[in-house]
Amino acid sequence: MGPRIKVVLNESYHSAGTRTAPQMKTELQTTIVDSFEELDGWADQWDELVERMPQKLAVLSHAWIRSFLQHRMGRSERWICVLAHHDDVLQGVLPLIVQRRRVGPIPVLVLSTPFDWHTVSSDCTVKMGCEHEVIPVLIREGLRHVPQALWLEMRRLPEESPTLQIDFKDFGLPFDQQEDGPGAIYPTVGDFDTYFEGLSGSFRRKLRRADRGLKQELGNEPRLEVVTENPQERFEALLDLEASGWKGDRGSAIKCSDSLAAFYRDLVNNLARRGWLELYLLTCGSSLLAGSLGIRIADAVTLAKTSYDESFRKHSPGNVARLEIIRRAFHDNGVSYLDGLSMASYHGNWNVGARSYRHLWVFRPGLKGNLLGRMPHRLRNWARTQNWLRRLLRKAEK
Repeated sequence: MGPRIKVVLNESYHSAGTRTAPQMKTELQTTIVDSFEELDGWADQWDELVERMPQKLAVLSHAWIRSFLQHRMGRSERWICVLAHHDDVLQGVLPLIVQRRRVGPIPVLVLSTPFDWHTVSSDCTVKMGCEHEVIPVLIREGLRHVPQALWLEMRRLPEESPTLQIDFKDFGLPFDQQEDGPGAIYPTVGDFDTYFEGLSGSFRRKLRRADRGLKQELGNEPRLEVVTENPQERFEALLDLEASGWKGDRGSAIKCSDSLAAFYRDLVNNLARRGWLELYLLTCGSSLLAGSLGIRIADAVTLAKTSYDESFRKHSPGNVARLEIIRRAFHDNGVSYLDGLSMASYHGNWNVGARSYRHLWVFRPGLKGNLLGRMPHRLRNWARTQNWLRRLLRKAEK
């Protein structure tokens, strides 16, 4: 078991997590975990917290983070996980990667939440109602446990993240935030026909032509299957479909990377065990035309991965599949929106809303954290806004 310390808070909480007037001191314990065996012991409670978080993202969960830590770590990296709990009752989790970087010529250590473009927005996961007390404790304990780390960063936190609501200066921790790119949100409350008529006329015509074209070429009507249990064989077919197209040719398909394929296979099994998996497959007979990896948390479905059969490209099977996924979500009273994660150009055809994301840095207090952390960070951000400086640097590179 990792080291354990106790932090005393001055508030108590009802079991539902709402704050009450101070009555007696409540002990919040923190534990540093760095083994899968101990991490797995908290899996059920961790994932229960995720279902109540406002982000509604499975990437916060043990089911997801465990797969990342096992399959997507860099060779020079190591991980720790900070747990906050009252005895055996989990209050918050913060997974962290210890990374080596450079500030100019100087090598430094930093802490980062797990991130790559297959794992976005990992964050503190906490019991709602306790976030203003628990989140600073998690971050402060992460920095305390790795005293060489100059800052802790979290990439692409959605605007609903409780972490973004914390003023870390109140806890003696300098911090900065910066806007990141938006993500697409498909609201699915109301009437599907009204939504469809709200799309541009040219796009509606394109969708109708695509649907007719697939029916004519295949001699039957495609249908959307939803796989929630025992997904291994069907997910492998989806991986094969992606690898058969341009991503396979360029080497960017999931199956082109052993670690990435292992990550997704493990992840899909974890999501299915949690009851969060919705694997959408557009099929016609035995033919798989397109598919998406859907993940349902509360009233939101995240579309994490999409591929289609490029031999039917002229009929846009990916668009036909997405339309059927949207139709299904409108007809499911339990789904309020689909989360597209990014804001790729194709999202614009679908009249989506936008979710804002921000990048957060929390710096170690003191001279070293300021000189090698916060000041260079602010200087880089300032330089990015100076067109004259960017032009000068480009000339110098030539």
